[in-house]
Amino acid sequence: MESWNSYFDTPSGNRLGIISAASYLPSLVLLPVISLMCDYLGRRPTALVGCAAVVVGALVGAFAKNEGMLIAGRAIVGPAGSFVALATNLLCNEILHPRFRSVGSAFL
Repeated sequence: MESWNSYFDTPSGNRLGIISAASYLPSLVLLPVISLMCDYLGRRPTALVGCAAVVVGALVGAFAKNEGMLIAGRAIVGPAGSFVALATNLLCNEILHPRFRSVGSAFL
């Protein structure tokens, strides 16, 4: 990944840490918002919002011109993935027949 290192000026230490943590830290803050969106908007619309946000964040990260855009793209993709994971997990458990919900929950 020499091209990535040369393009972003070989990040290390705190700079590399913030690039890595940018996808996880916003998810911690937004988890209560995700569950509220699932309750008020529904599971499927919340999952669709998350899928659209993943695409937007991936495009921002893919076309990043500088380190800030890369961090912004990762900060969008991280919480958006949490939107999708939480909403689809709830949706699958609701769709399952009550007799199979315990088994389905174990697999999810």
